[in-house]
Amino acid sequence: MRWAILLAALTAQAAEPVRMLWAGSSSVYYHDLPEQVASYLTSATGKRYESEIVGRSGDSIQVYLKPGSFKPEYGFAEGQSFLEKISAGRYDFVVLQVVTHFLMGEKGAELEDAIAIYAKAIREAGGEAVFYEMGWGLEALNDEGRARMRALAKRLGVRYYAPVSTAWKLAREKKPGIELHNLPDRTHPGTVGHFLNVAVIASTILGKPATNTPRRYRWWPNLDAAGKEEAAKLLEAQGVKRDYQRRLPRFLQARSVAAREQNLDEDTARFLESVAQEARETVR
Repeated sequence: MRWAILLAALTAQAAEPVRMLWAGSSSVYYHDLPEQVASYLTSATGKRYESEIVGRSGDSIQVYLKPGSFKPEYGFAEGQSFLEKISAGRYDFVVLQVVTHFLMGEKGAELEDAIAIYAKAIREAGGEAVFYEMGWGLEALNDEGRARMRALAKRLGVRYYAPVSTAWKLAREKKPGIELHNLPDRTHPGTVGHFLNVAVIASTILGKPATNTPRRYRWWPNLDAAGKEEAAKLLEAQGVKRDYQRRLPRFLQARSVAAREQNLDEDTARFLESVAQEARETVR
């Protein structure tokens, strides 16, 4: 029996990994979200999940169709387009970060058209598109954007819809005092918000509630110029140790190396896991 268990473990390690490509800006890569989701999925399923990122900070994903004006920061080979990346990589999952209020802006139709092109390319390459519903605000514009994004997912036949923005709204409605950002930064998910994001996205891919999401995890502190300089020195001193880090550009390697560890209390963790599940039920 012991040899059978060992053989099964070795077989699982040797099997081809489930490969995930994450496309978007800083709220995709912040706190090493792709790596932490892959790590949780690996522990939850026994299959090996691997993540990599592609894109540029501060840009909406429709700009990937503009090779003349779009200059990528990470994940692309020289001269490679996003559609070529999808086709060549043949990923199992491609996570598309869609900012809800961007869908309601003047370029909303352009963003929808781009997403439709991406979803078709992902499907043709044998993968599944995952919609990462992103939007941290409570404004009506985000409500409208969420509704438009759900309608788009339904029209395109997207089966994996991660209602992260919906979960943030629910968490704040249920616990008005909860802080999901690391203030004063309201652009990126904070330490607590990051835990919620992992729970929502992982449960979406699993197709069932994310339970026992790691209570101890890494997070990125807000760094001023001096902090970034210290992070760069730390990177020079210790280098990168994980495969995910090795695929990052230098400036993100420094942020990843400078991460700290968080122990989330059990009550908050269970509350956020329940919110993640309620958000999925809401959009199902």
